[in-house]
Amino acid sequence: MIDDTAPATNTEIAAETMHGDLMALVLDELKAAPDVWQKLGEVEQDDVIQRVRQRTETAIRHCVELVAMQGFTRIPAKVESVTVKDGIKAVLTLSQFAPARHDLVDAQGQTAYIVLADTDAFAGGTEEHKAEPDQGALTLDAIEKIGKKPENGTDKGEAA
Repeated sequence: MIDDTAPATNTEIAAETMHGDLMALVLDELKAAPDVWQKLGEVEQDDVIQRVRQRTETAIRHCVELVAMQGFTRIPAKVESVTVKDGIKAVLTLSQFAPARHDLVDAQGQTAYIVLADTDAFAGGTEEHKAEPDQGALTLDAIEKIGKKPENGTDKGEAA
C-alpha cells in the first residue's frame, strides 16, 4: 500500500522521464561522494549503500505506481478481508483523507478495476551490495609459509 501522506522525496519520478529521474538519483549519490569508491572506508561505503538502497526503494515504489495505474484514479487501500462464496467479496480500507475518496463514493454501483501493484516484487537484489572491507583478507597459503624452512633443503646451516 502506498502512503499518499508521506512527504515527497527530493527526486520525484514522472512517467515521461522515469529513466532520466532514476539516473539522476544515482548521479546525485556519485556527486555527493567524498572520494572515489575504492578510497572510501568500509563504514563510508556502507553509508552510501544504505542511502542508495533507501532512495531506490522509494523510486521503485513510485515507478510501479506510475506503470500500474497510468491514467487511472488511484486510491491506495488495504485489503482487510476476502470472502469466497457465490462470488468474491473484498473489504478494503482506505484513509478518510485519501484525495480520490469522493471518486470511490461516486463509483458505487459502477464497474471498477482493481490493480494489485506489489511494489515489493521489484525491490529485491539489494542484499548483494556490500562494502569492501578496509583490510584485505589474509590467505591461508601466506600464513602457512611464515616461519617455515624452504622445502628444497637449501636453508642456511644445512649441509649441501
